[in-house]
Amino acid sequence: MIVEHYGDPYSAITQTLGQLSCQNIDPLKRVGIINWWWLNNDESMLDNLKSFVERQDICFFLSEEIFGKFSNIDINDVFTLLNKYNVYYILFSEDNTLSVKPLDSKSFYSPWFYKSPLFVPSTFRPDIIYREKPYVFNLMLGSKKSYRTLSFKYLKDNNKIYSSYLGHPQFKNDSSTFLDDEDIQHNLINQNVEVEKLNTMNQVKRENQQCTISHVIPERIYTNTHFDIVTETFVKNDHNFLTEKTAKPLATGRFFCWYASRALTSYLGRYGFDFTNYPADYDNISNDVDRFDSFLSVVEEITSSQSLLEDIYEKTMQSRRHNMSVYWKGRKKIYNNLYSWMLECIQT
Repeated sequence: MIVEHYGDPYSAITQTLGQLSCQNIDPLKRVGIINWWWLNNDESMLDNLKSFVERQDICFFLSEEIFGKFSNIDINDVFTLLNKYNVYYILFSEDNTLSVKPLDSKSFYSPWFYKSPLFVPSTFRPDIIYREKPYVFNLMLGSKKSYRTLSFKYLKDNNKIYSSYLGHPQFKNDSSTFLDDEDIQHNLINQNVEVEKLNTMNQVKRENQQCTISHVIPERIYTNTHFDIVTETFVKNDHNFLTEKTAKPLATGRFFCWYASRALTSYLGRYGFDFTNYPADYDNISNDVDRFDSFLSVVEEITSSQSLLEDIYEKTMQSRRHNMSVYWKGRKKIYNNLYSWMLECIQT
């Protein structure tokens, strides 16, 4: 098998192909990998894509994040071109607004967060049943976005919420940090966010391994807060792209409220997650502003009612246990499933 990369060759897909090379595959078969997110402008041009694909017997189009990286390229035209060839798709987001989509029969879909490992401290124990804690929610905001700024302005003075916004040049100084891991807090607070976007991809050491800051479960914060407030990285209706922000409460058995693209529950439901008895009617509101307002109202209502807080623990217990199990099974199997799928595609 002869592998040719188009774009950055260093990814987990490269490692998967390394395993495939040990299988009974024609050694002269040409396999192309198009790493869409890491192409440069010239590589993204249709003529150049066409030239690359035509040199291969089979291609895999890998989109690590959302499709719309290039403002001068219509992704519909890209898929119109690629669907004419022996191209398969490895996709970690969905765009349901497209007029031309990757062929379902030739696509491997997965939530983005499955391919990006979380670090959970060995001492961490999930709080499945209610116990007293000083805070109802944590609101941990990273890079500056308009809806995060509005969330922080609205919620920062609620004494039932442990809140920080280290990615905002003004509000970083109004943030609570006393429960944060000291090395993480020091790394983030010292970044000059007036000049550059907050970088939460920096590394810290945990239990003899290097971990990405944004992927570390904040044990002290979780010990002192009941629930999470999640504001996702990318919010656009009919787009599904969910990061470690959503994965953290799923992986640790925590209830959470979220502002994300519409119908998060339906999207994750396709992968086996369950949100029965979650007070999340806002999730299906189409209008972004109305959905945002409703989400904030639910957060405020929960912080104002001890009985509702305890009721959420009781009513969502089964779903939270279930979601923990689904997350860790999915995380464990992601690359084995991808390996098997790619092998079948190549051998077909």
